[in-house]
Amino acid sequence: MLAENIGVKVFSVFYAASGCLYAVLLWVAGLNAPHIAILLMLSFAASYGIFKMRNWTTPLMVVLTPTAITFWAIFLYTSITIYEFYPNITRLLIHVGVMIYMILIIASLVFIATKRREFS
Repeated sequence: MLAENIGVKVFSVFYAASGCLYAVLLWVAGLNAPHIAILLMLSFAASYGIFKMRNWTTPLMVVLTPTAITFWAIFLYTSITIYEFYPNITRLLIHVGVMIYMILIIASLVFIATKRREFS
């Protein structure tokens, strides 16, 4: 029971932090990027749904996961083709961080899918 609560808390905080990241990206883009705004809203909704263990969280994650993976995969591809994978330590850390972030997105979907019966 404790491990389940830890997973719920971890992924809830993960999506709250993701929402904050998307808010910063939206501000940097000059509030002119509707795709980032959609990811921001979906991330905060996922954070709330995971924390409260709502039954609509699983379909939301099915929508959010491929959307976020596509966004970050395009970002990673563009960044690597423009700057290479390791032109300097900063770019390397950004690229590795994005890859870890995409893995965590998939891990959260797997977690929610395996616990979907417990979400009411």
